[in-house]
Amino acid sequence: MHKNQFELFVRKYTLLASIGMGVILYVIYRHLSFLNPYKVQIKALVLDIVPFLIFGMLYVAFCKIDIKSMRLRMWHLILIIAQIGIPFIIGFMLSKDYVSDREVYEGLMVLIICPTAAASAIITGKLGGSEASLTSYTLVSNVAAAITIPFIFAYAGTKVTASFADQMILIANKVFPMILLPLLLAFVSRYILKAIHSFLITTGKDLPFYMWALTLTIVTAQVASTLVNASVDPATMAYLAFIGFVACIGQYVFGKFVGNFYAQRVSAGQGLGQKNVVFAIWLAATYFSQSAVIAAACYMIFQNGFNALQLFYKDTYDKKRAAKGLKPYQEI
Repeated sequence: MHKNQFELFVRKYTLLASIGMGVILYVIYRHLSFLNPYKVQIKALVLDIVPFLIFGMLYVAFCKIDIKSMRLRMWHLILIIAQIGIPFIIGFMLSKDYVSDREVYEGLMVLIICPTAAASAIITGKLGGSEASLTSYTLVSNVAAAITIPFIFAYAGTKVTASFADQMILIANKVFPMILLPLLLAFVSRYILKAIHSFLITTGKDLPFYMWALTLTIVTAQVASTLVNASVDPATMAYLAFIGFVACIGQYVFGKFVGNFYAQRVSAGQGLGQKNVVFAIWLAATYFSQSAVIAAACYMIFQNGFNALQLFYKDTYDKKRAAKGLKPYQEI
């Protein structure tokens, strides 16, 4: 197998393999009794690794981005309006008791208002999207979420009684350090640590993808634990999974629809569809019910399954373009 063929093979199947490995590792962790004395320590150690993996992969990914290419675009504004506007409408409906199945709408609200995942730029780059454009949108998406979540959730009615300012600070602490610190370090490296920067954008350019795959394995195991330990009946679980599926596909499709008008279909689709699901699960658990947590956990599975399908199709799509004498799809 040639090098290029191997790279294509890995790109196609890595995310699916990571999801499967996460489930397998959770089953091993859950059922092997000799691990019982060490399970608390193992779980703590594994979860402590995740922030370092995310920081590392974002640092390398951001090293490839030229700050001059980061700018706001019209599709950013349109998707932010959707990210904030739809949850506001749902919050209004909840505040007026216009809906009977409150927990379902709470889950839907969390899945839409949740900001873009910081790591979304990595998958976007593999799909031929603009990493710079998506990074710009990710920053805007997270700022919008930090400002509006306390207001919208309070309007809808939640179990949290902290002040607006305290909630905004709490949310900002959850989302900003993991985005801003690697971004700033990457920009500093471009001008001060030039040798390291050059190595990372050439030899190490694919490192973020594999670090993301490892992170996804850990997060999948965590999500599997959430779903297995949920105290809901199978019918409710299936219904909440359906809500997660609809929210996932709906946001990807709408994002791609909007982005198509601005020649950034992939970037916009990932911007609205690829959510910071770990943060969504925290939001659901902090503000709402277990049902909202389950919907968020299911969203993670569908989100990464959809990303895996896109990576699988990318090679086929580029071959069709090559047959027409076109270069591989790449957004600017």
